[in-house]
Amino acid sequence: MSVQNPDISIIIPVYNAGKHIGRCIESIQKQSFSNFEVILVNDCSQDNSVEIIRKYMREDERIKLIDKPQNEGSMLARESGYKNARGQYVIFNDADDALCENALQLLYTKITSTEADIVLAGCYYIADSGSKRFIPRGPAGEIDTETAQKMLLTQQLKTYLCGAIYKQHLFNNAYDSFMHLTICEDRMLLIQILENCKKAIVIDDPVFLYYQNMSSSSQSSFNDR
Repeated sequence: MSVQNPDISIIIPVYNAGKHIGRCIESIQKQSFSNFEVILVNDCSQDNSVEIIRKYMREDERIKLIDKPQNEGSMLARESGYKNARGQYVIFNDADDALCENALQLLYTKITSTEADIVLAGCYYIADSGSKRFIPRGPAGEIDTETAQKMLLTQQLKTYLCGAIYKQHLFNNAYDSFMHLTICEDRMLLIQILENCKKAIVIDDPVFLYYQNMSSSSQSSFNDR
């Protein structure tokens, strides 16, 4: 299957994600909404991530791969993704997470029917034990830019980039990106995006599965560097 004019571009930074990337890609392929492209940005993985991705690419022309010439971190990997996105809307996902059933249709319907710039949704947190817990994004409803930024800073609004859909025009702006930033890079980009957003909507629905992964940068401990 190929898409000439995708409605949605799904951007996924990839670094040594061989254990999880198949689950991530398959959760996207199973969506009821099919007019999308997947842009996987390989940040110089040293495992079999690229081999797995290329297998899916041979079967599905909606899947694209960008190979970074050097390892720069997830923030710059995402930047490479959204600069090459062709969709009217952008969704971010992480390689070790997955989309809930019908997530794309839910987000697309909500953003097109409300004409919002961003629609933010919640997630299910999946522990290593297999237990599942719903984590809401924040209080449901429409919020303006200033309120949204204050809610991010006070943790009333969860700061992850995933589980949301963004209008493409938001990425026509230049955002600060920092090499090898592993802590709070989601919050830093989201705050910048909100500066160019006129209307954001928070919904109660969960749209992605956030798997506990203690080896990921967001869940591992700080080191001296």
